[in-house]
This record gives sequence, C-alpha cells and structure tokens, in this order.
Amino acid sequence: MAHSISANCSFSCNSLAFRLFAEPIGSLTEILFRLLASRQYHRLVIKVMPGGICPRPVGGSMKKRMLWFLAVCFAIVLIYSPSLTGAQDTLIPTRFIGKWTEHTAGVKEGATLSITSIDLATGQLKGKWIPPTGAAAGKEFDIIGWVSTVPSPDKQLDHVIAVTFSVSLTTYGSVTSYTGFFKDDTIIVLSQNVRPNSRYEWDHITANEAVFTKNP
Repeated sequence: MAHSISANCSFSCNSLAFRLFAEPIGSLTEILFRLLASRQYHRLVIKVMPGGICPRPVGGSMKKRMLWFLAVCFAIVLIYSPSLTGAQDTLIPTRFIGKWTEHTAGVKEGATLSITSIDLATGQLKGKWIPPTGAAAGKEFDIIGWVSTVPSPDKQLDHVIAVTFSVSLTTYGSVTSYTGFFKDDTIIVLSQNVRPNSRYEWDHITANEAVFTKNP
C-alpha cells in the first residue's frame, strides 16, 4: 500500500510542482507582453519634444530589460516542462501494455498478467490476472497498481521504472501484491500473498520472487 501511495505521489507531485512554478511565470509573461503592446505603455515611454513636433522615444533600456526578462521566463518554462524533461515517460504504455507470463521458482506453469491500460497523468495501471491451474484456472481477476519513474540527472546511476500492483483472487479469498521494477523488457518483483485460511497463524502470509516476460 505504501508503495502504491508513493508511486502515485511521484506522478502527482511532478505535475503539481510544474504548475505551481511555471503557471505564475507564464501569467506574468503574458501581462508583460500586453503591457509592451499597449498604448498606455507607449504614452509613458514617448516624450514629446518642445513644440510637440517630433516625438522622441525614450525608455529603450527599459524595453531591453523587459525583453531579457521575458526570454529568461520562457527558457525556465521550457526547461522545467514535463513534456520536454521526460518527467513522465510517454513510452510507458507501449512498454507495459500487453500480456506477460509469470516465472516463479518451483512453479511449472505461471499465471498470465494482462496489462490493459496505464494513465500517464497518475501512473495508474489496470488489467487482468489469469491463473493457469486450480479452481480459478482460466478466470480473469482485476488488477490495479501504479508505475512511476523520473529521469536521473546523474547518467551513471542505474535507472528503472518502479511498478506495483495487486490482485484479489476471490475464488480463494486471497490477496497478492507485487512490487518491483521494469528494466530490459522484464518486470522483476517481490510478491506477498495473504490467505484467509491457514494451518498456523504465522503462515497466512507467504513471500516470493517472480519475473514477468512479455509475450510476443
């Protein structure tokens, strides 16, 4: 649950930080442009020579300072724009959407994970979980989760896409959560399964490691 909240916050905070920082600058830039284009501005910066014959513009240095300020504002907005910095990787849906096969040590046939959608605005992941054997074999169960990533300023750091999702297997009354990362077209996760009925109290929760590979 904590991983889900963290992943969602990462996407939301990136977008919120950009809006809080860039929108006021954009508004101020628009105001300055309107000021430069207005008649009131020209009346302020144009001084009429004695006799009222030849108007002589003044305030050129002020205009230059304003134009420099506008240029800096635009540069800041472009630099911090999520669409340009890649704060939200637009290739995430392409990498994740599709059918995946689970590979777990000691398990002969793994389940099928079908990811059907990813919301780039929030990082929310949705899809279906299809067990291969047992009483739930072939049935589809809803999965919900989150993906999150942000580019690293240090290119020497290892970079992955964080992912977490959960499924409720109502046939057994159990809930399983998977938390890990995507890299090199593979999803590597740690899983925790909680079952309602067990021989011992300490045996209700089991943990494992799994690898998912994408089906052709």
